Amino acid sequence: MLYKFFVSKDYEELFDRPHISVLPCSPQDEAQVRVLLLEVLPKHFDGIDDSWVTALFSGYRRSDLKNINDKYKLIYVATDRQNQVLGVAGATPKKGEPIKLMPFIAKSLPAFSAMLADLPFALKCFGHKLYLHTSPTAGETVALQQNGWRLDAALPEAYHPDVVTQQWSLDIMGDNVMRIMRLKQRFLDQVRKGEKTLEVRVGYPQIKSIRLGERIRLMSRTETQDVSVKGIRDYAGFQDMLAHEKGERVVPGLRHDELLRLLQEIYPPSKEHLGVIVLEIEPVQILHGSPVLSGQS
Repeated sequence: MLYKFFVSKDYEELFDRPHISVLPCSPQDEAQVRVLLLEVLPKHFDGIDDSWVTALFSGYRRSDLKNINDKYKLIYVATDRQNQVLGVAGATPKKGEPIKLMPFIAKSLPAFSAMLADLPFALKCFGHKLYLHTSPTAGETVALQQNGWRLDAALPEAYHPDVVTQQWSLDIMGDNVMRIMRLKQRFLDQVRKGEKTLEVRVGYPQIKSIRLGERIRLMSRTETQDVSVKGIRDYAGFQDMLAHEKGERVVPGLRHDELLRLLQEIYPPSKEHLGVIVLEIEPVQILHGSPVLSGQS
Protein backbone atom coordinates (compact mmCIF):
# COMPACT_ATOMS: atom_id res chain seq x y z
CA MET A 1 0.00 0.00 0.00
CA LEU A 2 1.29 3.46 -0.91
CA TYR A 3 0.35 6.62 0.91
CA LYS A 4 1.42 10.23 1.18
CA PHE A 5 1.94 11.97 4.52
CA PHE A 6 -0.07 15.19 4.16
CA VAL A 7 1.08 18.16 6.22
CA SER A 8 0.19 21.84 6.42
CA LYS A 9 2.20 24.42 4.50
CA ASP A 10 4.07 25.58 7.59
CA TYR A 11 4.78 22.07 8.91
CA GLU A 12 8.31 21.85 7.48
CA GLU A 13 9.25 25.21 8.98
CA LEU A 14 7.86 24.25 12.38
CA PHE A 15 9.66 20.87 12.22
CA ASP A 16 12.97 22.55 11.33
CA ARG A 17 12.67 25.33 13.91
CA PRO A 18 14.14 23.52 16.98
CA HIS A 19 17.94 23.18 17.08
CA ILE A 20 18.36 19.68 18.51
CA SER A 21 21.59 17.93 19.45
CA VAL A 22 21.87 14.22 20.28
CA LEU A 23 24.73 13.62 22.70
CA PRO A 24 25.78 11.25 25.49
CA CYS A 25 23.96 12.06 28.72
CA SER A 26 25.93 14.38 31.01
CA PRO A 27 25.61 14.67 34.81
CA GLN A 28 23.79 17.97 34.29
CA ASP A 29 21.11 16.15 32.27
CA GLU A 30 20.32 13.45 34.80
CA ALA A 31 17.67 15.31 36.81
CA GLN A 32 15.71 16.14 33.64
CA VAL A 33 16.14 12.60 32.33
CA ARG A 34 14.75 11.15 35.54
CA VAL A 35 11.68 13.40 35.40
CA LEU A 36 11.02 12.58 31.74
CA LEU A 37 11.38 8.82 32.23
CA LEU A 38 9.07 8.74 35.26
CA GLU A 39 6.55 10.96 33.52
CA VAL A 40 6.27 8.96 30.29
CA LEU A 41 7.45 5.35 30.68
CA PRO A 42 4.94 4.11 33.30
CA LYS A 43 2.14 4.77 30.79
CA HIS A 44 3.56 2.04 28.55
CA PHE A 45 5.72 -0.19 30.78
CA ASP A 46 5.04 -1.76 34.18
CA GLY A 47 7.75 -1.67 36.84
CA ILE A 48 9.16 1.76 36.03
CA ASP A 49 9.88 3.62 39.25
CA ASP A 50 12.60 5.71 40.84
CA SER A 51 14.74 2.66 41.67
CA TRP A 52 14.56 1.51 38.03
CA VAL A 53 15.88 4.89 36.87
CA THR A 54 18.64 4.77 39.50
CA ALA A 55 19.68 1.33 38.22
CA LEU A 56 19.75 2.71 34.66
CA PHE A 57 22.13 5.48 35.74
CA SER A 58 24.27 2.96 37.65
CA GLY A 59 24.69 0.94 34.47
CA TYR A 60 25.59 4.11 32.60
CA ARG A 61 28.36 4.90 35.09
CA ARG A 62 29.89 1.48 34.34
CA SER A 63 30.21 2.42 30.67
CA ASP A 64 33.66 3.97 31.21
CA LEU A 65 35.06 0.46 31.68
CA LYS A 66 33.61 -0.73 28.34
CA ASN A 67 33.33 -4.27 29.71
CA ILE A 68 30.51 -6.08 27.93
CA ASN A 69 30.26 -8.58 30.79
CA ASP A 70 29.30 -5.76 33.17
CA LYS A 71 26.12 -5.15 31.13
CA TYR A 72 26.76 -1.46 31.13
CA LYS A 73 24.33 1.04 29.64
CA LEU A 74 24.70 3.87 27.19
CA ILE A 75 22.35 6.83 27.53
CA TYR A 76 21.87 9.52 24.90
CA VAL A 77 19.78 12.65 25.18
CA ALA A 78 18.21 14.95 22.63
CA THR A 79 18.51 18.54 23.86
CA ASP A 80 17.62 21.96 22.51
CA ARG A 81 19.66 25.16 22.54
CA GLN A 82 18.60 25.85 26.15
CA ASN A 83 19.83 22.37 27.18
CA GLN A 84 16.29 21.18 27.81
CA VAL A 85 16.09 17.40 27.53
CA LEU A 86 13.52 16.54 24.86
CA GLY A 87 14.31 12.86 24.38
CA VAL A 88 16.12 9.92 26.00
CA ALA A 89 17.47 6.70 24.51
CA GLY A 90 19.22 3.91 26.38
CA ALA A 91 21.18 0.97 24.95
CA THR A 92 22.87 -2.13 26.35
CA PRO A 93 25.84 -3.00 24.12
CA LYS A 94 26.34 -6.71 23.41
CA LYS A 95 29.37 -7.17 21.21
CA GLY A 96 28.30 -8.56 17.85
CA GLU A 97 24.69 -9.11 18.92
CA PRO A 98 21.39 -7.25 18.51
CA ILE A 99 21.16 -4.18 20.71
CA LYS A 100 17.89 -3.29 22.42
CA LEU A 101 17.10 0.40 22.75
CA MET A 102 15.13 0.92 25.92
CA PRO A 103 14.06 3.51 26.86
CA PHE A 104 13.46 5.38 23.61
CA ILE A 105 11.10 8.29 24.22
CA ALA A 106 10.78 11.93 23.21
CA LYS A 107 8.63 14.93 24.03
CA SER A 108 8.50 16.04 20.41
CA LEU A 109 8.58 14.49 16.96
CA PRO A 110 11.72 16.44 15.90
CA ALA A 111 13.56 15.04 18.94
CA PHE A 112 12.33 11.50 18.21
CA SER A 113 13.43 11.82 14.58
CA ALA A 114 16.81 13.25 15.59
CA MET A 115 17.58 10.21 17.75
CA LEU A 116 16.48 7.83 14.99
CA ALA A 117 18.88 9.55 12.59
CA ASP A 118 21.91 9.93 14.86
CA LEU A 119 22.06 6.79 16.98
CA PRO A 120 22.51 3.96 14.44
CA PHE A 121 25.95 5.18 13.33
CA ALA A 122 26.96 5.78 16.96
CA LEU A 123 26.01 2.21 17.89
CA LYS A 124 27.11 0.25 14.80
CA CYS A 125 30.45 -0.65 16.40
CA PHE A 126 28.60 -2.64 19.10
CA GLY A 127 26.43 -4.99 17.06
CA HIS A 128 24.75 -5.82 13.78
CA LYS A 129 21.15 -4.85 14.54
CA LEU A 130 19.13 -2.44 16.64
CA TYR A 131 15.65 -3.11 17.93
CA LEU A 132 13.29 -1.18 20.13
CA HIS A 133 9.97 -1.78 21.82
CA THR A 134 7.65 1.19 21.68
CA SER A 135 4.06 2.32 21.27
CA PRO A 136 4.59 4.97 18.60
CA THR A 137 2.28 7.81 17.68
CA ALA A 138 1.25 8.20 14.04
CA GLY A 139 4.02 10.76 13.49
CA GLU A 140 6.61 8.51 15.15
CA THR A 141 5.50 5.61 12.96
CA VAL A 142 6.13 7.74 9.87
CA ALA A 143 9.54 8.75 11.22
CA LEU A 144 10.50 5.11 11.86
CA GLN A 145 9.58 4.17 8.30
CA GLN A 146 11.38 7.16 6.81
CA ASN A 147 14.56 6.22 8.68
CA GLY A 148 14.49 2.64 7.38
CA TRP A 149 13.20 0.84 10.47
CA ARG A 150 11.07 -2.29 9.98
CA LEU A 151 8.02 -3.31 12.01
CA ASP A 152 8.66 -6.85 13.24
CA ALA A 153 5.78 -7.61 15.59
CA ALA A 154 2.86 -6.32 17.62
CA LEU A 155 3.03 -7.42 21.26
CA PRO A 156 -0.33 -7.02 23.06
CA GLU A 157 0.05 -6.52 26.83
CA ALA A 158 3.75 -7.41 26.68
CA TYR A 159 4.71 -4.72 29.18
CA HIS A 160 1.46 -3.10 30.28
CA PRO A 161 -2.24 -4.10 30.31
CA ASP A 162 -4.25 -2.60 27.45
CA VAL A 163 -1.08 -1.44 25.63
CA VAL A 164 0.02 -2.97 22.33
CA THR A 165 3.80 -2.64 22.13
CA GLN A 166 5.48 -2.74 18.73
CA GLN A 167 8.93 -4.14 17.95
CA TRP A 168 10.89 -2.25 15.29
CA SER A 169 14.37 -3.18 14.04
CA LEU A 170 17.16 -1.75 11.90
CA ASP A 171 20.08 -3.58 10.30
CA ILE A 172 23.32 -1.70 11.00
CA MET A 173 25.84 -4.09 9.47
CA GLY A 174 28.71 -2.85 7.28
CA ASP A 175 27.82 -0.02 4.94
CA ASN A 176 24.08 -0.29 5.57
CA VAL A 177 24.36 2.59 8.04
CA MET A 178 26.52 5.62 7.37
CA ARG A 179 27.05 8.80 9.32
CA ILE A 180 24.01 11.08 9.12
CA MET A 181 24.03 14.81 9.60
CA ARG A 182 20.63 16.41 9.98
CA LEU A 183 20.04 19.52 7.88
CA LYS A 184 17.12 21.86 7.45
CA GLN A 185 15.33 21.43 4.13
CA ARG A 186 16.31 24.83 2.69
CA PHE A 187 19.97 24.13 3.37
CA LEU A 188 19.72 20.66 1.84
CA ASP A 189 18.27 22.22 -1.31
CA GLN A 190 21.24 24.63 -1.44
CA VAL A 191 23.70 21.73 -1.13
CA ARG A 192 22.05 19.94 -4.06
CA LYS A 193 22.29 23.06 -6.21
CA GLY A 194 26.00 23.41 -5.42
CA GLU A 195 25.39 26.75 -3.69
CA LYS A 196 26.19 25.60 -0.16
CA THR A 197 29.61 23.96 -0.13
CA LEU A 198 30.57 24.46 3.53
CA GLU A 199 28.86 22.95 6.56
CA VAL A 200 29.66 24.49 9.97
CA ARG A 201 29.40 22.51 13.21
CA VAL A 202 30.83 22.77 16.72
CA GLY A 203 33.39 20.37 18.10
CA TYR A 204 31.26 17.55 19.45
CA PRO A 205 33.25 14.28 19.63
CA GLN A 206 31.25 12.74 16.77
CA ILE A 207 32.03 15.75 14.56
CA LYS A 208 35.73 15.63 15.42
CA SER A 209 35.79 11.98 14.31
CA ILE A 210 34.88 12.89 10.70
CA ARG A 211 37.71 12.11 8.29
CA LEU A 212 38.79 13.54 4.96
CA GLY A 213 37.14 11.67 2.10
CA GLU A 214 34.36 10.29 4.28
CA ARG A 215 30.94 9.97 2.71
CA ILE A 216 28.14 11.45 4.83
CA ARG A 217 24.38 11.38 4.37
CA LEU A 218 22.67 14.74 4.88
CA MET A 219 19.05 14.32 5.96
CA SER A 220 16.07 16.64 6.21
CA ARG A 221 12.70 15.45 7.49
CA THR A 222 11.89 13.60 4.26
CA GLU A 223 14.90 13.79 1.93
CA THR A 224 18.58 12.80 1.86
CA GLN A 225 21.69 13.81 -0.06
CA ASP A 226 25.05 12.05 0.15
CA VAL A 227 28.15 14.22 0.17
CA SER A 228 31.90 13.64 0.19
CA VAL A 229 34.11 15.52 2.65
CA LYS A 230 36.75 17.35 0.60
CA GLY A 231 38.24 19.43 3.40
CA ILE A 232 38.15 19.88 7.19
CA ARG A 233 39.21 23.08 8.97
CA ASP A 234 39.16 23.99 12.68
CA TYR A 235 38.62 27.41 14.25
CA ALA A 236 38.42 28.79 17.78
CA GLY A 237 35.02 30.43 17.24
CA PHE A 238 32.55 31.77 14.71
CA GLN A 239 34.23 35.16 14.35
CA ASP A 240 37.55 33.47 13.64
CA MET A 241 35.89 31.15 11.14
CA LEU A 242 34.14 33.99 9.29
CA ALA A 243 37.43 35.88 9.01
CA HIS A 244 38.84 33.03 6.91
CA GLU A 245 35.84 31.43 5.15
CA LYS A 246 33.42 32.87 2.60
CA GLY A 247 30.05 33.23 4.27
CA GLU A 248 28.12 32.73 1.03
CA ARG A 249 29.49 29.19 0.89
CA VAL A 250 27.96 28.49 4.33
CA VAL A 251 24.55 30.08 3.79
CA PRO A 252 24.07 31.75 0.42
CA GLY A 253 22.36 35.14 0.55
CA LEU A 254 23.21 36.11 4.12
CA ARG A 255 25.41 39.04 5.11
CA HIS A 256 28.30 38.48 7.52
CA ASP A 257 26.34 39.79 10.53
CA GLU A 258 23.24 37.78 9.60
CA LEU A 259 25.26 34.56 9.30
CA LEU A 260 26.98 35.19 12.62
CA ARG A 261 23.62 35.79 14.28
CA LEU A 262 22.22 32.57 12.76
CA LEU A 263 25.16 30.47 13.98
CA GLN A 264 24.92 31.96 17.47
CA GLU A 265 21.19 31.27 17.47
CA ILE A 266 21.88 27.60 16.78
CA TYR A 267 24.85 27.23 19.14
CA PRO A 268 25.04 29.05 22.52
CA PRO A 269 28.45 30.19 23.83
CA SER A 270 28.92 26.97 25.81
CA LYS A 271 28.79 25.00 22.54
CA GLU A 272 30.86 27.49 20.53
CA HIS A 273 33.62 27.07 23.14
CA LEU A 274 34.02 23.48 21.95
CA GLY A 275 35.56 24.90 18.78
CA VAL A 276 34.16 25.35 15.29
CA ILE A 277 34.67 22.81 12.51
CA VAL A 278 34.10 23.60 8.85
CA LEU A 279 33.45 20.73 6.47
CA GLU A 280 33.98 21.35 2.78
CA ILE A 281 31.45 19.12 1.04
CA GLU A 282 30.59 18.01 -2.49
CA PRO A 283 27.32 16.28 -3.46
CA VAL A 284 27.50 12.65 -4.57
CA GLN A 285 25.14 11.42 -7.26
CA ILE A 286 24.16 7.76 -7.49
CA LEU A 287 24.35 6.50 -11.09
CA HIS A 288 23.67 2.82 -11.86
CA GLY A 289 24.32 1.87 -8.25
CA SER A 290 27.75 3.56 -8.04
CA PRO A 291 28.51 6.87 -6.32
CA VAL A 292 29.73 9.63 -8.62
CA LEU A 293 30.87 13.06 -7.48
CA SER A 294 28.69 15.78 -8.92
CA GLY A 295 31.68 17.38 -10.59
CA GLN A 296 32.52 14.20 -12.54
CA SER A 297 30.99 13.07 -15.82
